[in-house]
Amino acid sequence: MKVFMTLFFFLLIGLYAFKFLQLLVKMKQKPVLPLTNEELQDIRKNPQTPVEFPTFSNHKTGLIIYALLLVYLSVMVWMGVFYWDIEWALYLCIFLPLIHTNNLLNLFAVLDDGLLCGTRFVHWKSIKSFQFIPIDQNHKFYGYGKEVNGGYELKIQTKFLPVSCIVTSDSMKEKLTVIMEDRSTQIERDLNHTI
Repeated sequence: MKVFMTLFFFLLIGLYAFKFLQLLVKMKQKPVLPLTNEELQDIRKNPQTPVEFPTFSNHKTGLIIYALLLVYLSVMVWMGVFYWDIEWALYLCIFLPLIHTNNLLNLFAVLDDGLLCGTRFVHWKSIKSFQFIPIDQNHKFYGYGKEVNGGYELKIQTKFLPVSCIVTSDSMKEKLTVIMEDRSTQIERDLNHTI
């Protein structure tokens, strides 16, 4: 059982490392949206601050922390396997920081082949559905700021875990709706041509 769980944890670290490398590669691409400072002000990953451009210089601290976290996890699992005699259940405590890795980067950008959202890249084919939820008095983000109140939360359902962002203007909502609908119809056409 210990060998199986060790392999599982190394595979998990490998998956997160692959996602990190994928994020770095996708950050080099030019975004479709947002392109201007006004568009940046209309999109938020968290309610308090607008997103930053998807460049390495804007997200340097978060990228370094994420890389160091992956190195830390690798070393801890390696030490646990070869030097310490600990139970595999204690490895779960080592992996607790992975829960909040999506909040390391204040990033949301639309690319030609998918979305960058936090530390995740979501390919267009992975998106099942999306919806805009109005931020009213019953919404969890209501009250964080006057820009957020009356805005929308864009919830994107993917094959695995959902992603979301906050849209503070109707014009940005319309732009994102057009892009998301255009990509979903293009994917449906591609699927119909392959069948």
